[in-house]
Amino acid sequence: MSGDEEEKDIREIHREACVVDACVMQCCLEDEKYLDGMRNGGVDVAVTTVASEHEDFVSAIKAIDHFTQIIKERRDKVILATSVDDIEEAEEEGKIAIVYALEDARPIEDCLPFLRTFYKLGVRAVQLTYNGQNLVGNGCCEFTDCGLTYFGREVVEELNRLGIVVDVSHTGDRTTLDAIEYSKSPVVFTHAGIRSLCNTLRNKSDAEIVAMAERGGVIGISVFPPTLKLDQSREGRPTLADVLNQVDYATKLVGVDHVGLGFDANWKGVDEGWSSATMRYWRKLRPDVYGYDRPLEVYPPFPEGIDSHGKFLNVTEGLRARGYSGEDTVKILGGNWMRIFKEVWCSL
Repeated sequence: MSGDEEEKDIREIHREACVVDACVMQCCLEDEKYLDGMRNGGVDVAVTTVASEHEDFVSAIKAIDHFTQIIKERRDKVILATSVDDIEEAEEEGKIAIVYALEDARPIEDCLPFLRTFYKLGVRAVQLTYNGQNLVGNGCCEFTDCGLTYFGREVVEELNRLGIVVDVSHTGDRTTLDAIEYSKSPVVFTHAGIRSLCNTLRNKSDAEIVAMAERGGVIGISVFPPTLKLDQSREGRPTLADVLNQVDYATKLVGVDHVGLGFDANWKGVDEGWSSATMRYWRKLRPDVYGYDRPLEVYPPFPEGIDSHGKFLNVTEGLRARGYSGEDTVKILGGNWMRIFKEVWCSL
């Protein structure tokens, strides 16, 4: 195949795939620059964090309303997706399907009816914990991990009943394994890395990845620098090769059907600088978990070769160059996430 034919093949695969980023930061909806970056990169589905550990029920409702208004204002570019049919409609219209996600169960507080309210407002994925402990279980930055609480089991059961994806990207090891064991639906890591390649507790162990895959789940490989390289200096900037190395490792460990992408990329933080509140938050985290033992002013940028959504085609090119078939490339780009959505989402 000639160079021109190879490039055409790569572009056709990328265009035909349903490209899913399973962890998109709020800035990609709020700022047209980053929204257009997703469009230019061929992103079809963006699982977007609309509330996290900083929100209680009321503030999370306000946040969701804020993003819903943005979607209405930008209806020429995006659609709120609460079903696979919505995603397919967005693809047909050349728009991005936005899937609402909570990055911590804290907004549920201690009230399962609150979870049902979030479902009615469009939330289709919930991460059980962020970095710390909540009423559901423990996050990866805690010194102890007692696993799912009694209430945590109730939350998982209700997520299964409603048809909301259970996400354990940030949870501690035992809480992760408990969730996988207890859930009747596949449990996913929307944005994570491979601990065997980058030895930090934020990343997932082989045992967790295998358990996840055995129950039908998917790991979304992140481009977040601390999940890729332990060297947190600008000289240690990760590259697209580091991302693809993690894809390779996961596919060899559990098979291509259980690997996807979840960038977890705050492009705006790198482009415009981190807010003082963000810097204070990250500096409080354990250095052995995140590597934030140096000022964020020297924090490395995102991986060379994939430092914006606009360069998403580089991932497709990289996968093909490493010998992935067109079919397997489509699965990694988003096909595996679509399988999860079809299996887990339901209408009450």
